[in-house]
Amino acid sequence: MIATCAALAEHSGTIRGAMDAVECHSRTYAQAGYEALGGAGSPFQSWLNILLVIYVAALGYRLMMGHDSRSFNLTTIGLTIGAVVALVGNWTLFQTLVFDLVTKAPLEVAAIITHPATNNSAFAGDPRASIQVVYDQLSLAATDFARASGPNTPIYAGGKSGAAQALWQSSQSLFYATAGVFSLSVITAAVLTAVGPILITLSLFDLTRGLFAGWVRGLLSALLVSLLCWLSAALMLSILEPGLVTLARQRLAGDLQVDTALSISALVMLFSVVQVGVAAIGVMMAMAFKWPEPADTAVQPRQAQSVPSQIDGSNRRATEGLSRAEQLSTSLRQTPASQVYRSASIAPQTSNTAISTSSIATGDIEQRLTGMTNRRAGRLPDQDRVRP
Repeated sequence: MIATCAALAEHSGTIRGAMDAVECHSRTYAQAGYEALGGAGSPFQSWLNILLVIYVAALGYRLMMGHDSRSFNLTTIGLTIGAVVALVGNWTLFQTLVFDLVTKAPLEVAAIITHPATNNSAFAGDPRASIQVVYDQLSLAATDFARASGPNTPIYAGGKSGAAQALWQSSQSLFYATAGVFSLSVITAAVLTAVGPILITLSLFDLTRGLFAGWVRGLLSALLVSLLCWLSAALMLSILEPGLVTLARQRLAGDLQVDTALSISALVMLFSVVQVGVAAIGVMMAMAFKWPEPADTAVQPRQAQSVPSQIDGSNRRATEGLSRAEQLSTSLRQTPASQVYRSASIAPQTSNTAISTSSIATGDIEQRLTGMTNRRAGRLPDQDRVRP
């Protein structure tokens, strides 16, 4: 059942209220889209059954075409089909394994990492609530500085009026660098989840597996961007805490210091720039992910190897000046017998009177070639020459 989202709560604060609303509506949207495709009455279920039949038929066709059955990991194939069927038709399983991992895990990891510092810092352990506190302090300080500067004071005049403007700008930068970035990650995960059944099914085929890998990279980008930005926000909170405590004391005492306000505003602006760089790093890390492609281990037809027709460069100088028969004899000495037999077995018969090379050993071929060379040079008498 799809839950409804409550109205934006004013008491929760600007940042927390915006993030809660985006997360709730994104979850509702993702669930509705996923169940619309993966539900029992969806037309996509018929397409899924057809694609599974095509997938199994393609495997059978490859086996019929001579591929070695050992090249197919039947266990992996069975797990792949089972995972596709289970994830496509079960939103609860996908929500637990994927959607909650992308949207909830980064904040929980940041809370765990900052929890040991709770004894020394009031901002540790709950980054979301701490960011809201920082935003509220910046807004209150900006209001006090604007009230202290007097009415109709131009911003360029500096002083408390300029400090008020800097605090307002820093509070807006904090909003976009935190709630804006985290909402972008959640919305990205929701949109990719809504089309999840289609992309998961495309992982079955080699031709469309690249689309599935891109979908995984998109979810991984949302996860890493949110995780790294929460960690950088936790670091920013620890840096801003002493200055914010000083600014709060000055505001309560009515002794507003422009330098304190400008220093905190500069730190928040700097954090906003760093946050953009951290988000870019998260995207780059996700894009470096490559989906492992199955190795093509099918047995290929054995290609015939022919006898080398040229002599290695190291022996070429030693055979210069020799006749063609002597060069071929030297080449045969360097060729394994099995290779000669394999070459001889595939050589075509050029005439009816040609000698069948498949039945002659390497030593016989070498002996005949040597005899032909010696006859040409006149080294042996006629009675000692090898007769064909």
